[in-house]
Amino acid sequence: MQDVIYLLPTVAEAHPKKRAALVGILGAALARALDDQHSRAWYCKYCVGTALSRGDLGALVAWVKGFR
Repeated sequence: MQDVIYLLPTVAEAHPKKRAALVGILGAALARALDDQHSRAWYCKYCVGTALSRGDLGALVAWVKGFR
């Protein structure tokens, strides 16, 4: 979980062509950390993707930290 929290800000800084792959990696890692593999796509698309599109990584980091 700590790895996901640490790497979330790098998504915003990543090259646009590499961003989708990084979102997929982080979404998968988040699903694994929460032992919730059936929701992997949701973590990728909604949590990480929505936070990026809104520029609200701080809220996503706080949400993820709540599961520790």
